[in-house]
Amino acid sequence: MKESDIQASILKYVKAIGGFTFKVMTANTSGIPDVICCINGKFVALEIKLPGKNATELQKYKISEIQKAGGIASVVTSLDGAKEILNSL
Repeated sequence: MKESDIQASILKYVKAIGGFTFKVMTANTSGIPDVICCINGKFVALEIKLPGKNATELQKYKISEIQKAGGIASVVTSLDGAKEILNSL
């Protein structure tokens, strides 16, 4: 499975549960998480990685900044991992 497959499954799932989402193709700021969405009024940012791969230091920093601002941000390696976060909202 490729990272893009995981991303596609997450985008499809978010839409299925009534959320708004998009995949960031090109950002004007490096390190922005791959998937940005809004679920039940909550800002959620997900950095998608293949199992065994890690986020870069810049990606970790951006996730931390989103969390400090009150958003929900995390690294996920599967649809199930994303569902854990999204279903808790």
